[in-house]
Amino acid sequence: MQTGIAEDVSVVCAGSRKIRLVNGAGRCVGRVEIYYQGTWGTVCDDSWDLSDASVVCQQLGCGHSIEASASAHYGEGSGQIWLDDVKCAGNESELWACPSRSWGQHNCRHKEDAGVLCSEFMNLRLVNGGDCAGRLEVFYNGTWGSVCSNRMTEITIEIICKQLSCGVGGALAREFAYGEGSGPTWLDHIERKRKQYTKLISCVPRLYKLHRQGKAPRCARKGRLFRESGDQPPTDSGGDMVPIVICIILGVLLCLVLIILAGQVRNARAQQKVSRNVMQPFSEVVYEEIDYSPVKEK
Repeated sequence: MQTGIAEDVSVVCAGSRKIRLVNGAGRCVGRVEIYYQGTWGTVCDDSWDLSDASVVCQQLGCGHSIEASASAHYGEGSGQIWLDDVKCAGNESELWACPSRSWGQHNCRHKEDAGVLCSEFMNLRLVNGGDCAGRLEVFYNGTWGSVCSNRMTEITIEIICKQLSCGVGGALAREFAYGEGSGPTWLDHIERKRKQYTKLISCVPRLYKLHRQGKAPRCARKGRLFRESGDQPPTDSGGDMVPIVICIILGVLLCLVLIILAGQVRNARAQQKVSRNVMQPFSEVVYEEIDYSPVKEK
């Protein structure tokens, strides 16, 4: 059977659809873009929420959603806007399987492009120790950096241990037990007081936004340490005792000075009292007028 050119078959497979996150700090954060009919396009933020973002994160193998951003938070795209009014339940395997308008049907502009922040955009590790003990470092924006210990709570440490599959508890070790860090300091003031989170990034959902604005945290303690509960880091008791010994010596010296000053004040008061007692008889001399008449000799 002969066929003409007019009868040639064209096929567009479902596998030709792709999804990605762009203009972020890594593949798990950024503006949502979909590849459809040979063209990359964006998604409108109408009805965009965490359920929609969660489908994107799971589809990309980036964990779960931390933030569903709107209003072109990661910059405006260009060209097509492929999807609008996306309403995922959260259990869909692909974003285009969620209820939405038809492909290319929308009432948006690129200033409404949707974005996603997924839980796996930031990784953790412990260095200069064992698998579950060492200096805590964070991989962010393509670089490993340090974490400040300011205001870090026990719940935050528990979250870190769970994320590293190192049990359910831990403790901060003394400074520089596992060496001092180098490079950027990515996180500071991680003050988590509730236990509903299982990832460290859940405690700091605005990390990426802060760094886009040039507000990276500064910390002088890049060697602040982390250790697993029950683990004993290297110790240097002599170095730790120096400040304590200095404080004790200064305290003793201060007490001696106060004692000497008190003794001098007491002696001065005693001498003043003795001087007043010696001068008192002379000040109380009584003068009496005596009548005297000379006797004539016979």
